[in-house]
Amino acid sequence: IRGAHGVIVMCSKHAFESDHVKREVYLADRYKKPMVPIFLEAAPPPEDFEYFFAGVQWVELHKTPPAERSAALAKNTKNN
Repeated sequence: IRGAHGVIVMCSKHAFESDHVKREVYLADRYKKPMVPIFLEAAPPPEDFEYFFAGVQWVELHKTPPAERSAALAKNTKNN
C-alpha cells in the first residue's frame, strides 16, 4: 500500500467484516492514498469505513449492467 498510487477497496458485507480489509483501509489513509470504493453488492459501510469513504466517489458496480462493468471500472479508477 505504501508504494501504491491509489487503493481500490472491493466492498461487500464480508469485506466490511474482514480485519484485513480494515487494516488496508487504515494504511491507505495513513499513507494518504486516494481510495475508490467499488461496491460488489448492496452493503452499507459500517461507521469506521464511512469516515474513510466520506467525500470519495463510490462505484456501485452491482447496479451496473455486466456488459458495462469494465468501462465503469476504467472510468472511475483511471486517475488512481
